[in-house]
Amino acid sequence: MSGSRKRKVDSECRVFNKEWTAKYFFVESRSMAVCLICQETVAVFKEYNLSHHYNTKHGNYASKQTSQQREAIALRLAAKLHAQQSIFHKQNAIQEAKSKEKFEKISLSCRTVTRRVELIEEDIATTLITKADSFDFYSIALDESTDIKDTAQLLIFIRGINNNFEIMEEFLAMELLKGTTRGEDLFDHVSAGLEKMRLPWSKLVNVTTDGSPNLTGKKFVLLKRIQDRVKEDDPDKDVIFLHCIIHQESLCKSVLQLNHVANTVVKIVNFIRAKGLQHRQFIKFLEDTDADHEDLLYHSRVRWLSLGKVFELVWEIRTEIGTFLESQGKSDAFPELSDKTWLSDFAYGVDIFSHMNDLNVKLQGKDQYVHDMHTNVTAFKSRFSLFSKQISKKNFAHFPTLATLKEDIQDVKKYSRSLDDLHGEFSCRFTDFAKI
Repeated sequence: MSGSRKRKVDSECRVFNKEWTAKYFFVESRSMAVCLICQETVAVFKEYNLSHHYNTKHGNYASKQTSQQREAIALRLAAKLHAQQSIFHKQNAIQEAKSKEKFEKISLSCRTVTRRVELIEEDIATTLITKADSFDFYSIALDESTDIKDTAQLLIFIRGINNNFEIMEEFLAMELLKGTTRGEDLFDHVSAGLEKMRLPWSKLVNVTTDGSPNLTGKKFVLLKRIQDRVKEDDPDKDVIFLHCIIHQESLCKSVLQLNHVANTVVKIVNFIRAKGLQHRQFIKFLEDTDADHEDLLYHSRVRWLSLGKVFELVWEIRTEIGTFLESQGKSDAFPELSDKTWLSDFAYGVDIFSHMNDLNVKLQGKDQYVHDMHTNVTAFKSRFSLFSKQISKKNFAHFPTLATLKEDIQDVKKYSRSLDDLHGEFSCRFTDFAKI
């Protein structure tokens, strides 16, 4: 390989510069840059990353001090950090020595490991059965999917509450569906899972599904069988059936009619990342131009947050992408990057997906209650009317990305109509929660 193509670490800013300690209050620790002020780490030794962290989070810190005073402050903070790390390393070494001594006494033969795994499984099952006996009511969540080997799997989660208002949420079972996956088959596996844990049907109050056709098909076989089984024990009881609130929020994106934008963005990402050499050249190009980002992300339809993240990243480096495509002689393959109307739609997509991703994050996590989740959805839905009125008046206060192109926007009414359609879709999809 010629000398001009050799990778030079110094020229790529991958060596920590000691001047950054007084300038940005960072030191090198374990091959990472550590902020002396907040102890956050930056993995890549790049001056832009360090300056961005300092300016956005600690811009006013020691800003009026002289360079000598800043050096003194940096030394004091570095000494304090070193003392904290020394204590941690000492304690960690003691714990590792004790763990190693205990580990050496454990028999690790195949038979022993198998037996102990089985004992752990029995202990977890026994604990769950004991807790389930005290449930006054419980609900289950069902998620049916297929792995990479086309094996259908049914995941069952449970949440129960006792008379002391203590709530327990656990993973109940994973059932492999080796044959057909009709509603009757799914019901048999759900019934077997509940009976194995000795959970009475009469205490079941809610079933939440992920919305797959097998779980909520036209004939609703699974849901009907569950309702009929509950009524056998308690004729007056009606089970509440809900569709996963996060899944419904994701499905609402379909009314935005931004497929022409998404398809082009995904096509650009796939073009750059499809070939290893081309991908490496693009990363090198971003490094040479000191871009805000170092690579592109793939979009996965399974991961609901990914499209918004990909939109945001491609938008922020769209200029660098255009220059790179031109250097590869492929600028004509993506004329949309110079189309003002398409760019306006792209900017609108960046902003609206950012809003929806914020809601999506609020809906995730353990120990979430349905009334809190529905409150977040209702509050978010009410904002669409405000957004629609503002955009119709060319007020882009809540759409900062679109605001950068406000002079080029020819038709703001289509964005207003899009928000009205999104409001209607939210109102339609979440009616089951409103009935609770």
